[in-house]
Amino acid sequence: MLHFAQVTVDRRSNSWQLQVLMTYFRDQFWQRNPLTLPFVNLDGWAEGALVLLETNETEQIQSIQDGVDWLLRVLPSQDRALTELVNTKFLGKEQQRVESWRQEMAAKNLELTRQKIELEAQRQQLQALEADLKAQKPASSDG
Repeated sequence: MLHFAQVTVDRRSNSWQLQVLMTYFRDQFWQRNPLTLPFVNLDGWAEGALVLLETNETEQIQSIQDGVDWLLRVLPSQDRALTELVNTKFLGKEQQRVESWRQEMAAKNLELTRQKIELEAQRQQLQALEADLKAQKPASSDG
């Protein structure tokens, strides 16, 4: 059987697993399938990686390959359910990550702007003090 899955780590048991997202059925359609398969990560798949895997009738993994290239090839031709799954589950996470990064950059930019304003104020104060000292120096040398 063909499955589209995500590589995950079970934090309780500290073990690798494959969270099946969709399964290809004989009727030539993909359907959501809440199946979790144990997984020995000998090939060093990263957590969160999307994979395409084939299993036998007892759900033993026969083959596993990168699922992103496959997904990009079949996505235009597959039904709306698969597209929605990818959009909500994966693109949603990326959008959240980008938004978080954008907010972090905006906060850093505000902090840098604040520091720049403070430095400019200090520079102006130093220039004013310097001007006062220069103005006092000739007056005090006259006395």
